[in-house]
Amino acid sequence: MKTKHTQGEWEYLKLTYTNEFEISNGKTRSAVVPYTDDEGLANAKLIAAAPKLLQGLIDLKSQLIDGGFNETSVTISGIDLLIKEATE
Repeated sequence: MKTKHTQGEWEYLKLTYTNEFEISNGKTRSAVVPYTDDEGLANAKLIAAAPKLLQGLIDLKSQLIDGGFNETSVTISGIDLLIKEATE
């Protein structure tokens, strides 16, 4: 599946001179998240994990179908909706 988002592993980095985290793949900035408390750190971690989470859903769907789940099952339909939400 070809995705439109910034490719590569994303990471978060606390910016030195601001109260922000930068989320990037090391080359391209994907987001900047305010850092004021633990919630800001949690948000940065979640955003940085997004590409891995998406790939995990795609892999899980394939494994479920290979294991005999019907493409119209509630589980597969739910995974499809999450993938669609993340990619469209």
